[in-house]
Amino acid sequence: MLNRNALVAIFTLVLLMALPSCAYGSAIFTIGSSVYSMDGRDQSMDVAPYVNSGRTYLPVRYAALAVGAVPGDISWDPDNRQVTIIDGGRTIELTVGSTLLTLNGTATSMGVAPVIAGARVMLPVRFLAQALGIDVIWNPATRTVVIDELVVPVSTQSVSLSASTVPALRYDPSIQTTDRDFAWKYQGNTFTWHVETPQPLLDWDRQVNQLAAEYYGGQCSQEQLLQTMPEGVKELVLSDAEQEDGDLASWVNDGDNGQWAGYLADRLAICANNVGLDYFHTAEFIQSFVDAIPYQLTDLPELPAQTIIDNGDCKDKSVLLAAILKGLSYKVALLEFPPGPGETAGHMAVGVAIKDSQIPHGGSLSYYLYNGYKYYFAETTSPNWTLGAASVTEPAQIYAVN
Repeated sequence: MLNRNALVAIFTLVLLMALPSCAYGSAIFTIGSSVYSMDGRDQSMDVAPYVNSGRTYLPVRYAALAVGAVPGDISWDPDNRQVTIIDGGRTIELTVGSTLLTLNGTATSMGVAPVIAGARVMLPVRFLAQALGIDVIWNPATRTVVIDELVVPVSTQSVSLSASTVPALRYDPSIQTTDRDFAWKYQGNTFTWHVETPQPLLDWDRQVNQLAAEYYGGQCSQEQLLQTMPEGVKELVLSDAEQEDGDLASWVNDGDNGQWAGYLADRLAICANNVGLDYFHTAEFIQSFVDAIPYQLTDLPELPAQTIIDNGDCKDKSVLLAAILKGLSYKVALLEFPPGPGETAGHMAVGVAIKDSQIPHGGSLSYYLYNGYKYYFAETTSPNWTLGAASVTEPAQIYAVN
């Protein structure tokens, strides 16, 4: 077990760690800063990027300029509150307050709407990146977003129904990552996926887990440890206290992991769309991926990036599934079940809110009614579970995530 001084030193190192800068030809935006770097030169904006509900918002104008658009290709219609971007053969239209993004006349739902902040239209960067056919790199250590046209774009071409490949999640070679390849089955088809996890994010997740272990089982003063923790980490650690009854919503809503889980969500959604899955079965398909991650018992919760690499048990995999589904704007909750007679540990699953009109016909599905929503049971422990198939029938403590 690490002592307090070692933990503080490691914790500080993770906070201060900086990754190598990206190659020439990239734009780098920093959360909270109105200065961004373009091809290695500092440029000024009149608004700063920010994070809200795990999504990084960039000013649409400056993000478009960063990927090669010229000022004349970006227009604003104040009457209709609409932004139009022309980029090569793409025409993108965004409307403040509307969740629809139109690309060459075809509308798709983003799940969130552009907003106006500081007299600029702001949008979660990943939706704009998808529309422009590029990828983005999120650096959690420096809280920067890198837009680089040299990064291999996400493929949107159709894949075989019998051997489907989820678009890989890859980062610029200058960023150190830990990689893992996955293979699992859904509806009789085999899916494969290559996922790269930024090393600073993985290190951060593991250190939060170790801090929680030290807090609950170490020999250091709990009060001293709390004094060394930023508020966000303190919230994570304290959420596992017995009096909180397993409310791990803050582990789902962690900003850096939420950003990264959104990238996972994007790629899984592309594959689900390629094989023709509807809203209900897209959620079930993502559940099948999390189910296929090997089950490994852990004492304390893990954040999503750690679970992807280190495996996890029901609470860890439930946090991961909820974070990915939240990245696609599904309304989710954590379902906490107390230990049964003679048991020392309870169980956790995910509830996924689905409207009646989105439920496939036939069969009896298990759900929990909470605040007017039907949260359908999603088990995460092992393969072959389907959405709405319950492993536990007792009443649940329900913690709505979003």
